[in-house]
Amino acid sequence: MSAKEEFRSNAEQLGDLLEKQASGPAQAEDELPRPPPPPRLTWEEIEQGGPGQLDFPGWVTFPIMAERAFLALAREWLAEVEKIAEGYALPRAVDMQALSCLLLAVEWGTEFTSVARDQMEKNRLAAAKRREMSWMDQLSWKLCMASYLMSPPKSDAVQELTANMDHHNSSIRHWMMELGWLAIPWCNPVEAAVRLLKNLANTLGGPFMAAGLAARFFDKAEEFIAFAWSFTPPDSFEKQYQDRLRYLEEHGILEMQAPFWTTEAICRKGIERAGYGF
Repeated sequence: MSAKEEFRSNAEQLGDLLEKQASGPAQAEDELPRPPPPPRLTWEEIEQGGPGQLDFPGWVTFPIMAERAFLALAREWLAEVEKIAEGYALPRAVDMQALSCLLLAVEWGTEFTSVARDQMEKNRLAAAKRREMSWMDQLSWKLCMASYLMSPPKSDAVQELTANMDHHNSSIRHWMMELGWLAIPWCNPVEAAVRLLKNLANTLGGPFMAAGLAARFFDKAEEFIAFAWSFTPPDSFEKQYQDRLRYLEEHGILEMQAPFWTTEAICRKGIERAGYGF
């Protein structure tokens, strides 16, 4: 046998050996099929003593306190929603739980584990089947899930939020602005501010809240005022827009933002309760 043939033979034998090792030991004909390995346990299943297989040492990520608070609030939301008949709008207290979860996801979601992500999807599915216009209730959970993306501002959820900040329905518009206040780091400042100033010009429901939210995109009130005066309102609303802008200058941005700060304070109080029992 030539050296070349011997080398080829040895290489083929090695290939056969590696293939055999990769496929595992041969199963006898009378041997029962082997069951699949048990699922890897999450941190929560480990804490609960559930059946399963421990992951490699050091591979299990345990939650930060913010995730524990998120899960408590998200599950409270789900429990309350399941008590409400389909087709009915959710009570304000339930919406506040969703807003609190969004606040946590925006600030801490990059450190959440798969346990929180699974709960977000459960809540989104629960919202989806409740009523015909379920997209509003789903959106808060879609935004929460955006925290797992490399670039939340580019997510479909944030695009949907921004596109509806000037919705013709005042109650929907109000909800979008509340979501926007908490998801402010992810919103496109120019597109959002333009839609919000349009609200200041031609809406009856929450025009000054819209201005207060738009001002959040600017470091200084003076910068926002200059931008607002440079904005061209829709036709036939120029005078109303200018009058409202003068009112805003007279009373100050903080007064326009007061409803948002109040809502955020309630959310943070709920987070303290859920995370620390206060």
